Amino acid sequence: MKTELILFALTIATPALTSADVIIWTNTNNGNWNAAANWSPNQVPATNDIAIITNAGSYTVTLNTYVTISGLVLGGNSGTQTLSTAEQVLTLDGSGNVGARGVFKLSLGSLSGSSQLRVAGAFAWDGGVIDTNAAVSVVSGGQMLIGPGANHARVLHGAITNAGTITWRSSGWIFVAGVLHNLDSGLFDAQWAAPIVGLPGTPRFVNDGVFRKSGGAGTLDCSVPFINNGTVDTQVGKLTLPDGSVFNAGGLFIGAGETVLNNGTNTINGDIHCENLSLQYSATLVGTGSFSGTLAWGGGYIGPGAALTVATNGELRLGGGTYVKFLYGNLTNAGTIIYQPAGSLAIGGALHNLGLFDAQINGRLFRLGSSAVFINDGTFQRSLVAGSTACELPFVNRGTIKVPLGTLNFEGSYSNPIGTIEVCGGTFRTLQPLDFSGGLLTGWGTVSADVTNAACIRPACSNGLLTITGRFEQLLGGRLEFDLAGNTPGIDQSRLNITGAATLRGTIGVRWGEGYLPSPGTNFSVVSFASRQGEFCCFDNFILLGQERRLTPVYSATTLTLATIAALEPTTVPLRVTVDGDALVCWPVEFPGYELYWSTNLSQTNWTRLPGTTNRWIESAPLAREKFFRLKAP
Repeated sequence: MKTELILFALTIATPALTSADVIIWTNTNNGNWNAAANWSPNQVPATNDIAIITNAGSYTVTLNTYVTISGLVLGGNSGTQTLSTAEQVLTLDGSGNVGARGVFKLSLGSLSGSSQLRVAGAFAWDGGVIDTNAAVSVVSGGQMLIGPGANHARVLHGAITNAGTITWRSSGWIFVAGVLHNLDSGLFDAQWAAPIVGLPGTPRFVNDGVFRKSGGAGTLDCSVPFINNGTVDTQVGKLTLPDGSVFNAGGLFIGAGETVLNNGTNTINGDIHCENLSLQYSATLVGTGSFSGTLAWGGGYIGPGAALTVATNGELRLGGGTYVKFLYGNLTNAGTIIYQPAGSLAIGGALHNLGLFDAQINGRLFRLGSSAVFINDGTFQRSLVAGSTACELPFVNRGTIKVPLGTLNFEGSYSNPIGTIEVCGGTFRTLQPLDFSGGLLTGWGTVSADVTNAACIRPACSNGLLTITGRFEQLLGGRLEFDLAGNTPGIDQSRLNITGAATLRGTIGVRWGEGYLPSPGTNFSVVSFASRQGEFCCFDNFILLGQERRLTPVYSATTLTLATIAALEPTTVPLRVTVDGDALVCWPVEFPGYELYWSTNLSQTNWTRLPGTTNRWIESAPLAREKFFRLKAP
């Protein structure tokens, strides 16, 4: 009855073989294939026959000659039924099934023919060849055991599809000229360190499930192009992936070990997560995508045309050797980039920082070609307390730059349209004049450059003074702002030291410390310079309303002092117009809510309102021949 059920199932699965002879193995005490007495009927299965090895018991059928059959059923309802190739060739030109109790043992020799071998039991691969047209499918619950045994090679010219478990236990290398496809429910578990070698042809390893290296302290070197859609779990030692590897969206790289890209071109497509992936030596990463977690960049290339993003919860670590890191494509950082010793970073593309770029190295950012640029919309900081970091390429700051002790050198062009420069005891240096067109320069330490200020400079009130080593010019739209919380310079009072000539215009303002009120006669020495031209035009928070006192500027040949004097409350809001190429219209910021109007005729009834004005307005040249301004109270 059991035989009849098996034959019925086989007939449904393989209708083309209904005329084939079905030969059933009967010897449950082991035996050789090529013995007619071991079969029913007493004949050895031939080319068009289907071999059935399902009788109960634990035994081994051993090939002792080359065999060609058209079908195979291996594994019954109890015991363990093993078919061993034993250095012979099994040519299976049709379908085969290894049931839950069956073991197909490829011991040297080869599995050949246009076979489709379905494995629900076990495929023991101790050595030998899965030939070009052969296909082995390990289904859910099935397993392939590679090793143990002698140091035999395993060669895959055909295809292996795994929805169960493949365990590479020990001994021997794996050579691949065909396809090994680990499905989303599959596990490939490498329990030791040996190469997976690519052979001529189109070899590839497709991982939709879990590829795990769970054993072997050394390196598992895979030279077969690796297409990852699933999880690579390197738990111990190191896994290296080769030229031609592709990392698709949703892929994971995890584990306490290290997964390394050593050479060749590797492609990222979409968003991946990595905890132990590193780019090293001469490897190149291309494609479009992003990564969360941690990627270590010890050497190699981000290639031309690449558009890679460090996600908000991602970290890119540059370092880990003396190799140069080459960026030829576009890299956007929304997370964290940590630039560690050693090795330099050479940029021929664009690095756009939206997150944190932390330079922890006394090194250099090299420029490669005319397209190189660093755009900072996040925070760029140098966190070492000594030495210097240099940037050769054009740098655009629209975020924040922080400079602790030590030096940050900008040797290429530098622009600051809206960004903040925060000097924290170090030196900020540009080889070209610093055109500070927008944003804020603040802190204490040194700015080594000739500075033109059209934005806001605010020295810190503690830890010392802010020094500009060079000439200084403040334009009409510029602003100097000082914190005054006492009369002890460097502790509770801001100071600016200009070693060169100073040209003063625009606005000067103060920010009073909470609860602090200077007495008349208190003087604040806030600016020093080698020589001076011009004076400030606008004065913010100089009038201490309700206190009958105000500040007045006192200029000398080399200093500016703000003197506290007794004064009556103003009866009108001071409105001042200064013309120097452009025209600056301003009134003190301590009078908020006023609106600015203009007209070309003093007798005109309806004046034109200038919307969006706070307490300063710049009228750009060329100026109208006659133009009048007035304020309207809130």
